[in-house]
Amino acid sequence: MQLHPAEIANELKNFHFFKSFRQDLLLQVSTMTGCKTIARGEMVLREGEHNTSLYFIRRGSAEVLMGGEVVAVVQSPGEVIGEMSVVTRSVATSSIRATSDLDCFVIDSMDFEQVPNKDKDHFRAILYSIYSSILVERLDKANQRVRLFEIANRELYEAAKTIQFTGGKKVIFASSDKKQIQLARTAIGGSGMDLAVASSLQAFQDQVQVGTCELFLCDDQQTEILDWYKTQPQPAPCILMTTKDIRKEIDLLVSYPFFKYVITRDLENRPQAIRTILTALSKVLSKSPFGLEKYLTWGVEVKSLMVKSSKDRNRVKEDITALFKNMGIRDTLLDRVNVVLEEMLMNAIYDAPVDVRGASLYNHLSRKNEIVLDVMQQPTVQFASDGTTLAVSVTDPFGALRPETLVKYLNKCYAGVDSHDASKGGAGKGLFQIVETSDFTVFNIKIGVKTEVISIFNLDPNNKETNPSFHLFNI
Repeated sequence: MQLHPAEIANELKNFHFFKSFRQDLLLQVSTMTGCKTIARGEMVLREGEHNTSLYFIRRGSAEVLMGGEVVAVVQSPGEVIGEMSVVTRSVATSSIRATSDLDCFVIDSMDFEQVPNKDKDHFRAILYSIYSSILVERLDKANQRVRLFEIANRELYEAAKTIQFTGGKKVIFASSDKKQIQLARTAIGGSGMDLAVASSLQAFQDQVQVGTCELFLCDDQQTEILDWYKTQPQPAPCILMTTKDIRKEIDLLVSYPFFKYVITRDLENRPQAIRTILTALSKVLSKSPFGLEKYLTWGVEVKSLMVKSSKDRNRVKEDITALFKNMGIRDTLLDRVNVVLEEMLMNAIYDAPVDVRGASLYNHLSRKNEIVLDVMQQPTVQFASDGTTLAVSVTDPFGALRPETLVKYLNKCYAGVDSHDASKGGAGKGLFQIVETSDFTVFNIKIGVKTEVISIFNLDPNNKETNPSFHLFNI
């Protein structure tokens, strides 16, 4: 649908690049601005090709590729695409591909050359004003990235000292599945650690006797090894790897409640499975499980909000929904995010707070009672999206949720035993609802310190998990 220049100007004035433009200038720019929709999967720009157009995102998202690899995601209204190739009049140094239906405003610099000679200087000045605004914005962002890079370097240095992947440390993987073994070799191969594979109890015991083992991995088929492991002093942590069948997962955790670390993996999604293993290794060996950024593309901005009271949760949900909606997230997914946030916040406000003896402060109250939390009781909400994944989390400063309690609640719900008291809520039903509504959920627990629940959603509507699952990290 073609818009009137006045309508285009009304939208452009809300874009960061045009904040300094007078209304009359905006109207003149709008007469040279068109509308374009790029279908999901189509290329906006191709690396190495000439480009004369500036694309300003109205709705949707796109990924930036260099050498065929995704290096960034653009998705905020007003973000510009193709600017540097236009400003420098050189070929595009990256490709841009729409990851959803992408609505853009398009300004073709060549159109400014077609105006009458008497107006050419004036319109060139407008074009150069756009260029200068873009370059100033890019410089600000570059300076911010340098600062973040320096911070990340310091954090990586500290993490490296903690994790100490190098130096011949050993990981023993108990599995007889060739596909799983290959995935583990690929994931661990670049870490500097040695991977030993054991497909039987005897082989596992033999490997334990040879040198110092930093970590065990064990798949859910190795029940003989699992039975033996639970009788041992457990000198090294063990990550239990299960399928995405959540009912089987619950049954396993009921049978083996001593496991502190549980992850699921999809052997058909090789990149995701490798990332899952690496993320788990990093979290366990660094003893630093917290943070939803571990499940998103590096560099994504994570936003945080504090929740001061039970009434405040509505404001928090509205703020998060508004932000995601502006990013082009579809309403059906936002409905799921709201369900998860409501349950997370209710648990963090009513179920998590305990006194110094560990006794619950508010769990006995009706969920209609207003709760005002002091500064030390307030949960933190975090949320972000990298264009392919959306994540929200709630962290409470109590750490009152125990893994065995989580397993008990979920087991009852999946068995059809509903212990939910409608008058005052109930963590069991809430936790069950979080897991079932998310594509997958991560529970990070440090008992007596804090609990973080992370919900992950796939933005691709065709990639909704039919069998949602959860990961557990109990540090």
